[in-house]
Amino acid sequence: MMIKRRNLIWLIPLGLIITFPVWRIPIGNFLTPRVSYDKKITSTRDLEAQNFNMETVRILQSKNGRMTAEIHSKSAFTTEKPNEYILDQVNADLFNNEGEATNVVAERGIFNGSTQHLTLMDNVVITKPAADQHLYTDLFYYDDETRMVNCPGKTRIEGETIEVVGTSLDYDVERGYYEMGGRVLCLIEGSISP
Repeated sequence: MMIKRRNLIWLIPLGLIITFPVWRIPIGNFLTPRVSYDKKITSTRDLEAQNFNMETVRILQSKNGRMTAEIHSKSAFTTEKPNEYILDQVNADLFNNEGEATNVVAERGIFNGSTQHLTLMDNVVITKPAADQHLYTDLFYYDDETRMVNCPGKTRIEGETIEVVGTSLDYDVERGYYEMGGRVLCLIEGSISP
């Protein structure tokens, strides 16, 4: 009786091997993971173009071993263009040759790491503490290579005793020289003594 049971036990694996073609497909389908994915997203080309977000961003720019700009942003994310970042709540310091800072704040900005260009938009306020001046505009371009600032729209400069309004502004950060274009209105307060 022992021999018969032993023979029956060997018949079960033999039966599974013989019937394998019949049960392979349904069992294989049952055991296949049910994960789906979009093949377009996982292609290498699309992975390179995907955006990522950053919080509390700090960008440093230098030229000839000297810091020329320090840009802080509450958040930033990449765009489809390489080395381009959209900035939110920007606070930047631009340094002249003597190390004096000109502070610029804006609601939004774009920084291109390849061209070293910074574009600021929406409620741009430029503060030059050394001269006690504030400049207000809605669009601001800064080129770190040439160290030039361009504000192509309406621009207003306010100081302790002066207010200047123009339709554009060009500013040389290294020399501290600016030029207002278009129709310019200048108000100077103070007494004139003989």
